[in-house]
Amino acid sequence: MSKNLTVKNYLQVLEKTVGRDKLSKLFQYGSLFLKWYFSKFRPQRVETINRLGAFQVGCATSRRLFRFSKSLASVEQIKDILSKNKSLLITDVLSILSSIGMAIYFLCDHFVFLYAIGARKGDVTKIKKWSTNGWFFGILFSILSDLFIYYELVQKQRSAKKIGNDEYVAIKSQKRKLQLNFVKNLADLQISSYFSKHSWTSGFSDGWIGLCGCVNAVVGLYEIWPKTI
Repeated sequence: MSKNLTVKNYLQVLEKTVGRDKLSKLFQYGSLFLKWYFSKFRPQRVETINRLGAFQVGCATSRRLFRFSKSLASVEQIKDILSKNKSLLITDVLSILSSIGMAIYFLCDHFVFLYAIGARKGDVTKIKKWSTNGWFFGILFSILSDLFIYYELVQKQRSAKKIGNDEYVAIKSQKRKLQLNFVKNLADLQISSYFSKHSWTSGFSDGWIGLCGCVNAVVGLYEIWPKTI
């Protein structure tokens, strides 16, 4: 019964685009970690290293297809914030900046995908730089926004005696979601800064980046895994 339920939950995850993306991300960065491991500790396994590299590239390309047109979602988020708020709070400004960064990331990523499948020819270096930098700043501003929101929730929780139990439970739930988001975003921040070739990532290895990607993917899968009572 338990096995059947697990398989059913797994299939429900695969029905969602985000579920397939997170699973592909786990494969992508898991293979990057394994490639680093074999290159460092088993360099004689040349065929295995090459296969892992090819598998990682294939997963990365397929994930770009899953993300196609997501730049429009980022634009819609900006429109929603501007339409709902007459006066913008600091969290609104940070959310808008985050959405701009992610829109640039996704838009440039579409072109990277076209180069990857051979639909376009030429040097993709500059586009990749724009893409990874957009990703980095999108994640950075998202973290800052979440920090402000988290601080506000902590302040509300301190006055828990003055609020009802339902609101207290709601605050705990919001804090939990933000905590998971911090873990995902901090992992992605290191990946995006590494691929943007920022100076402070010079000590990072493919193994560390692979682990960061796996952490983000596992937390993402945990968030969308069907909850059972």
